Amino acid sequence: MVCVTGERGIGAGVISAGRLLRGAAGFAGEVGRMPLDPERRPCACGRRGCWETMVGLDAILRLAADEGDALHDPAVELKDRFALLRTRAHDGDPRTRAAMARVADDLGLGVALLADVLNPRVVVLGGYFTHIGDLMIERVREVVHERVMAPNAGGCEVRLSTLGFAAAARGGAHLALGAVFDDPATI
Repeated sequence: MVCVTGERGIGAGVISAGRLLRGAAGFAGEVGRMPLDPERRPCACGRRGCWETMVGLDAILRLAADEGDALHDPAVELKDRFALLRTRAHDGDPRTRAAMARVADDLGLGVALLADVLNPRVVVLGGYFTHIGDLMIERVREVVHERVMAPNAGGCEVRLSTLGFAAAARGGAHLALGAVFDDPATI
């Protein structure tokens, strides 16, 4: 399983045989660094062309609205900005729909690459994708099925997480409490 989290950056957790893949130095999952952007836009990491410049939170907002628009206002809660984005998409706003389509295509491209390399049973999209991913998920799945080398996308399903932005906090709490539940006498 691969969990791809969309926030300002893009990261992933790779679970194999029930264990998190950490890598030799603990840096596995930096999928946002994959150099997929043909426009080679500058990335927050200092490199150019990273996947997160195509599908990170900044990308969807940049594509959907000009600076000065409420979508870019940090004083407006993110959930409210997503609600505005959803409303615009449902109302048929051409720029919003084009932004969603482009991010869906680019997200599908990266997920397909991960599916080709790792052949997971499922890729779960979390972070901001949980808030607006339903508007893009079908196109993401289409791109994955079009691009993955193995027949039927190698059996890989693409799903949206149901945990929203709380996923990391819930996972951290579960991990911390695991020791208590495993052996309460040690605490």
